[in-house]
Amino acid sequence: IYEITSNKLLHDNCDNKQLCIIGFLPHLLDCQAKCRRTYLETMKAAAEKNKGKDWGWLWSAARTHKKLEKALQVGGFGYPTMVAVNLRKEKCAIMRGSFAAD
Repeated sequence: IYEITSNKLLHDNCDNKQLCIIGFLPHLLDCQAKCRRTYLETMKAAAEKNKGKDWGWLWSAARTHKKLEKALQVGGFGYPTMVAVNLRKEKCAIMRGSFAAD
């Protein structure tokens, strides 16, 4: 699971994947490091459960990539959240349940 630090990293990890799972996690000022680590561990567990699938896994702190959040329609509401994106088809689905590995 990689933190989104550039457009290149986003495209390198998502362009040729069936799905790209992007987690938007609370900012450290809202959640603290221990809280952030818990969310990252949850994402790692979900990635491990789905490791046989051709999915990319990325994360970003809330409000860090505002244009991406706007494009995926996740900005401005509760964090954490995850989005499944198919870049080739330009489709996405926003997670509506609890932030869990299941």
